[in-house]
Amino acid sequence: MRDIDLLWNKFINKTATNEEIEQLFASITDESHRGAHIDYLDKLRFQIRSLEDYDHKYWEPFINRILREQGSHKKGKQKVFLIHFMRTAWFRYAAAILIVAGVSLFLVKNNRTGDHDMTLSGTVAPDDILPGSNKAILTLSDGRKIELKEGAEIFNDGGVNINKNNGELIYNKTDILAYNIMSTPRGGQYRLSLPDGTRVWLNASSSITYPTAFHGRERKVSITGEAYFEVAYDETKPFHVEVNNITVEVLGTRFNINAYPDEQQVTTTLLEGSVKINASFLQPGQAWANGVIRNADTEQAVAWKNGYFNFNRVGLPAVMRQISRWYDVDVVYEGKIPDLLFLGEIQRELQLSDVLEVLKRTEVHFKIEGKKIVVMP
Repeated sequence: MRDIDLLWNKFINKTATNEEIEQLFASITDESHRGAHIDYLDKLRFQIRSLEDYDHKYWEPFINRILREQGSHKKGKQKVFLIHFMRTAWFRYAAAILIVAGVSLFLVKNNRTGDHDMTLSGTVAPDDILPGSNKAILTLSDGRKIELKEGAEIFNDGGVNINKNNGELIYNKTDILAYNIMSTPRGGQYRLSLPDGTRVWLNASSSITYPTAFHGRERKVSITGEAYFEVAYDETKPFHVEVNNITVEVLGTRFNINAYPDEQQVTTTLLEGSVKINASFLQPGQAWANGVIRNADTEQAVAWKNGYFNFNRVGLPAVMRQISRWYDVDVVYEGKIPDLLFLGEIQRELQLSDVLEVLKRTEVHFKIEGKKIVVMP
């Protein structure tokens, strides 16, 4: 077998002979060479920064051939479906064609044209559903509730000035102590800047309770749902996040907490700095889940904050839970839930029908009934 890197280079540069293409194909379908192909494609994704370098018509026959050979005729293994909605170079996940038998690959680009392409409409069908947006409810210390949307505005809570600007609530330093609650509905997200400079991103169907001033020897907030924190450093005053009877202690760091009640576990993922949970310390790139520390996919953990869904070998129910929260819809299943895994990214700014159009190119079918998605095998 000729050098794998050489074969890939020739194929990508369109200089490979028919014989070399056959050699490359044979190597890809040989499980013993899988690691070498994944290593090559992983290096390649750092060199390619734009989908403009991807020639759909050139690659499609080659990929389709791989799918036919490694595809659904092999039974008894869980299928992995690669999905992608134009965020970085498609090569980022190209190695998924080598994962297991039964892979399906979907390369979707917003401005692609052609008979085999999916067209993403800029209009909203009558039965379609728009993605979530910046919206939340602010509950002041006297019980007043204020609806937060886009635009700029200033509120006052017992002498505490609160600025709302472009999807973010900002508190200035003050000695006045009161407690506020910011909560997001399904289909909403919002940002918060606390008086110490700590910034919080709140995902859909979540809440945070916090003081307007941090007195004493600690800074303490509590959350439900999911939140991403960038904590302002203060070695004299640790920052504590309380969630589901768990306390996360930090000095200054970046981390994400996922504590939705319909998920199986509370997960804290550390991106930078150090956190202490109970008696356990996390290092960057690690996650704590129900007392177990493991290596984490940090990009997946904060994908929602950066505007996209990231599915890294995620099952269909977990995919649909994220969709349910962001599009404010209920999900029901007709028949057995397919045993599938998904790998890839989808932008959160898309209409619901566009997201379902990608997913239904696996082995799942959907229909939208008002504010309900029906999932069918």
